[in-house]
Amino acid sequence: MAEVSLPHFMRAFRTSTGEAPLRFIMQRRVTRATRLLLETSTPLMKIAHDCGFADRSHMTRCFRRIAGNTPARIRRERS
Repeated sequence: MAEVSLPHFMRAFRTSTGEAPLRFIMQRRVTRATRLLLETSTPLMKIAHDCGFADRSHMTRCFRRIAGNTPARIRRERS
């Protein structure tokens, strides 16, 4: 799509954003999921699916790694 090799794209992406492409995408997914957790009462499974995670456990692992907290705890603390 970008008409460059994968290694070239990854280097250029990291140079322009300061992050690897996958890390960039995961941070955006976690940000969107956090907003949904705080603003809606949508079930965690639906939020995980809507934000592009494979399942709820995948979302939880990414949250722990990126946000330092779990989705359930974020929602509980909101209440």
